[in-house]
Amino acid sequence: MNTVTPEGIYGGALHAEASTAPRASAVVIQGSGMPPQVDSPTVLEPNTLQADAANGDDSKTLIRMSPETNNFPQRQAKLFRAAFRNMMLGKTEGAMSSFLFHDLSAATAAQPFGDLSYDPAAILSGGNAWERRVAENAAKARESKQSFVSNDQKILAHALSKGLVLQLPEKTKFVSYGGGDATAFRSNEGQVIAAALKNLAVNVTDFCAVDILGRYAHTMSYIATETYGLESEGVRGDFLRNGRLGITPSEGTPVVMIFGGPFENVFPDADFPDAVENATIAWAKMNFQHGLGSYVIKTFDSEQNPELQIEKYAPTRNFEAFELSFFARAIENGIIQNPQYDIFANWRMTTEFDNAAKAVKILAECKQDHTLNTDEGSYDLKAGDKRTITLSHKWDIATHMKIAERAGYELVATYKEQGNPNVLMLMRAANEPAADLIPKINFARAPK
Repeated sequence: MNTVTPEGIYGGALHAEASTAPRASAVVIQGSGMPPQVDSPTVLEPNTLQADAANGDDSKTLIRMSPETNNFPQRQAKLFRAAFRNMMLGKTEGAMSSFLFHDLSAATAAQPFGDLSYDPAAILSGGNAWERRVAENAAKARESKQSFVSNDQKILAHALSKGLVLQLPEKTKFVSYGGGDATAFRSNEGQVIAAALKNLAVNVTDFCAVDILGRYAHTMSYIATETYGLESEGVRGDFLRNGRLGITPSEGTPVVMIFGGPFENVFPDADFPDAVENATIAWAKMNFQHGLGSYVIKTFDSEQNPELQIEKYAPTRNFEAFELSFFARAIENGIIQNPQYDIFANWRMTTEFDNAAKAVKILAECKQDHTLNTDEGSYDLKAGDKRTITLSHKWDIATHMKIAERAGYELVATYKEQGNPNVLMLMRAANEPAADLIPKINFARAPK
């Protein structure tokens, strides 16, 4: 049928390359002016050459930008190509997850899509589709219905009412992993930041946003400065697969905030076939990145009822556009050779619950027989064929604890609320990761 062969996503040649490649790019907003700890960063920072007096009475220099010069986009494109190939071959399930957070380029929006009845460049740009997905969930929250936005908001409010802020270090540097768009950031990280700023026992030194989509890192950093008055920094990086993130050290103890399921979206592949182990490696990398004594605030959905999960993940127009957006990225990257390929005519989004893996499987289901031509081979597809786009694991508290403890973390507090399946854990990096995890971390611990 085709001659395409599988390639590593977490490991193999691509994993080895990631261990020596330049670190993730960084942006800084209204920060201290210290250079990001990266080799070739994208920089967004105060114009340190101008004193405040030089700005005049009615203006102030907020940012100075320079083009990205490291190879992060090229590495991401190579990883995406391997993930697309392996998914279409059925060699991996869930490999598309982080690659959905992508903005189609202006050049793509201008030319590759043409004579279709809808505008794929607008509808199928993953970053925009995700924002629409968050907005519709926020609307459900206002209607007092369960949604991933409202459940995290509620468990956060509960944890804050029970003294979460009092558990934080005296000097706290907040770091967001995958906070996303403005609505999600204000609902989640913003709650914690605002509460900490009101507490005299906590000195919030600064903030850093890490996101695979640079626009989200910009947005979160801007809000942190303009709304909460913090010195802030944004880092564009893939915290599940890259090496050390280009986060500027400060005097605050890092408190990493992870809302939603980026660590639960890990997937098995040929090199690392166990999803739980892949999540454990991600935690161990976080330990190495931020150091012993750092903290993690993590929420997760513990609901394992298949019917309830299928209801939560029911397809909507915006959700389907987000999940199928990887096809548009494949067209943009020249993998799919037909720029007029009608994604919605050929595919639909469906969901299943894998009881053995305790995971929601979000699938692309082929709607009609057709041949998909790519620059690496052709795929003869039949109506009903399925490919797993995303895995969303719904592990219980015991599994999350096992993951964190093997990565060197100890439990500080757990917050649960009746009627809410989402749980919040506060963990502290107290020990080195388990010895067998160390060789799987593709960078060295930062010097003290």
